[in-house]
Amino acid sequence: MMKNSYKLIAYDLCPYVHRVLTLIKYLDIHCDIDYIDLQNKPDWFLKLCPTGKVPTLIVNYNILFESSAINEYLNETTGGGLLPSDPITRAKNRAWTDFGSSLIMQHTSLFNQTTAEDFKAAKDRFNHTLSFVEQEIKEGPLFNGKEFTLIDAAYAPLFLKIEILEKHYPLKLLDNTPKLSRWSQTLLETPCVKQMIPEGFEDKLVARIKSTDNYIGLINK
Repeated sequence: MMKNSYKLIAYDLCPYVHRVLTLIKYLDIHCDIDYIDLQNKPDWFLKLCPTGKVPTLIVNYNILFESSAINEYLNETTGGGLLPSDPITRAKNRAWTDFGSSLIMQHTSLFNQTTAEDFKAAKDRFNHTLSFVEQEIKEGPLFNGKEFTLIDAAYAPLFLKIEILEKHYPLKLLDNTPKLSRWSQTLLETPCVKQMIPEGFEDKLVARIKSTDNYIGLINK
C-alpha cells in the first residue's frame, strides 16, 4: 500500500490552520507546509481550492478543506481514537467545535472595533458566548476529561491567541470562567500545542493588530 503524502497550504496567523497543525503535531504526521499570503493568493491555490481559504490539505492528489473535516480525516486514518465513542457525546463535541469557530471570530472582532461603545458590546458578546462553553465543561482538565480529543485541537488556537494578546492588551477575558481558564492552561502546556506555533507568531500577531485603527490600540498606547 502506498504511503500517503501530505501537504498543508497555510497562513501563519490563521487559527483554523493552527487547529490542523495541532493535530498533525499530536499524531506525529510528516506533513509539508506551504505558507501563502492571503492578501495575494497564488493563482495555483485559487485553482486548487474551491473556497480559496486555508487550511487546505493535499493528500496524495486529493484536496481537503475546512479544518474540522481535515482533522476528522486525519483522526480516522490514524486509528480514530480522538472522538468520543458515545454517539450523543460525539455529536455534542462536533457541535461545540463549530461553536468554537464563532468564538474565534468574536475574539478577532474585539480587535477590530473603533469606538468604546462598539468595543464594550463586542466584549460583552464574547464573554456571554464564553459562558456557554464554561457550563458545558464537567470535570476537566480537558473538554472531555483527561484525554486529548479533537475538540481540544479546535480550541487550542483560541486559547493561544487569548494568552498572547493578554500580555499586550490585558482584557482578563478568562477571569470569570475558571474551567475554561484551567482548560486553556492545560492545553497550552501540551507539547503538540507548543510545537504547532509558527516561528515569530507572537510578533506578527501583535504587529497585525497595531497596523490597524482600533479602540484597543488607542487605549494601550
